[in-house]
Amino acid sequence: MTSLLLSTAVIWVVAITAPGPDVFQILRQAARSFAAGVWCALGICFGNVVWIALSISGLAALITASSLLFTVLQIAGAAYLAYIGVAAVRGGIAARQGAKQPPRPVSSGGQAPSTAGRVGGQLRWWEALRIGLLTNLSNPKAILFFVSVFSSLLPHGTSLQTTALVVATMLIIQVCWFVGVACAAGAMRRFLNRFGWVIDILAGVVFCGVAAAILGHLLMN
Repeated sequence: MTSLLLSTAVIWVVAITAPGPDVFQILRQAARSFAAGVWCALGICFGNVVWIALSISGLAALITASSLLFTVLQIAGAAYLAYIGVAAVRGGIAARQGAKQPPRPVSSGGQAPSTAGRVGGQLRWWEALRIGLLTNLSNPKAILFFVSVFSSLLPHGTSLQTTALVVATMLIIQVCWFVGVACAAGAMRRFLNRFGWVIDILAGVVFCGVAAAILGHLLMN
């Protein structure tokens, strides 16, 4: 049991700490506010919960077994990544240009617009959560990772207790990592906010790059 949990921890840590769309999205939202980064991180964690649930239930294997269904999933994921990538690049360019403009005056009523329920910029907590969730789910290659991991670590016939311990280990590690990244980024928010436009552009390039890689793989096969 100990060796199984250790193997799970090592594989999972390597997988989630590699720089990718999830981490860059957290940095983008953390540049808005500490809360936005944390909620985005929790959304990403919830996305992984969805992948884990699909893998354990066997639905992930059925999806990957269907060439048409998996292709549609990859195209949809690539399209969303490309969409948020272009939006991030455009937002970064706009932010850079906006930084050179004088501050906007308050509304004609003499008061600044209400920000009730917002955690940063124009985002509310559920919007930051949704962004993290969709960013995570938009990478269909994750389903291949989870299928391979669970098929090797948890072969058919594994007890419910063992499965629960493996899943709990993954959940604890991912929350510590992603929320930790959000907290660390939040602590550097002044720096991130100053160079937020750079983070937006870099994140956009990463998102578009992943989307291009997915589509390129489809065209080659």
